[in-house]
Amino acid sequence: MFNETAFVLAGLVEEMPEDIPLDDPEPDAGAPETGSARTARERRDAAERKRAERARRKAEGIPEPRLVDAAVATALSDLTLRAGLRARVRELKSYEGISYGLADVLGQAIETFVERRV
Repeated sequence: MFNETAFVLAGLVEEMPEDIPLDDPEPDAGAPETGSARTARERRDAAERKRAERARRKAEGIPEPRLVDAAVATALSDLTLRAGLRARVRELKSYEGISYGLADVLGQAIETFVERRV
């Protein structure tokens, strides 16, 4: 009986095609994706989209939004310091009547932005 089993197995091995990938099987397309695998895939996809978006913006010469935000915030801070608004607010105990011209804010922001990028 042992000889018969050995004969059958030897015959099966000889009939196997040579191109079957035994070490790296293809994933089962019908297997459901687990929650953690889906979350990981979504994060990778989102990161890839963000990388592509940043590369596109850089190629077009569009600055990063966080740099623009920082330049505007710095401009507002500089204008506030130059105008002495802190003392005025402390004296009047109110922010009433405080305003900035858009041209002043943007002009200062552009100067700040250019200084930091150079």
